[in-house]
Amino acid sequence: MESRYIIFDLETRDIKGIMRNKPSISENFIEVDYSEVEDFIEGKLNSVDYYIDRTPDGKFYMTKKTINMLVNSIDERLFKVGKTSNAPELIIENHKKEQNLVFYLNKKFREYLLEKHDIKSDVQLNNLNIQGTSLLEFLLCYNEDPHNRISYAMIPLYQLLKNEKVTVKYETTHYNNHCIFTRRVYNDYKYVEIGE
Repeated sequence: MESRYIIFDLETRDIKGIMRNKPSISENFIEVDYSEVEDFIEGKLNSVDYYIDRTPDGKFYMTKKTINMLVNSIDERLFKVGKTSNAPELIIENHKKEQNLVFYLNKKFREYLLEKHDIKSDVQLNNLNIQGTSLLEFLLCYNEDPHNRISYAMIPLYQLLKNEKVTVKYETTHYNNHCIFTRRVYNDYKYVEIGE
């Protein structure tokens, strides 16, 4: 069985190319059967209409892009951060006893962003805009409802790249059934509760 290699951007998950020869170790790629990419090679399909997604257990695969028309309501624009991702790009820890939220990027993903955007100094970080955003916004809520807000955090992306972790304090009398909502910028997030 003949194989091909799909090279992709780890941050955007856009397909950069399809190769016959195995790419260098510095490239992000997946190996697929020739039959999966034959229509791209023959010009019947365009790789712009596809991207690389990841299963909850961290396996990458190619899938068709969908266009979602958004209605301007809080319920449809927000993404609820799950607790089950095995390979998240951004992790949010809720230290409930201390009432702190700790935000940090996956170490490998953080290093990738710093290298990809050639960031070597604090000066370059101040004007940082990745995937159309320079700020990441989060709502800490209870009872699975974004309308039941405990706290709101707006974190400059440069802080997550400059610092290993960013901590935000909150105060609440609601101690159970917390959840996090965000405007989805990255593909995989993970919410973890510490000290329940």
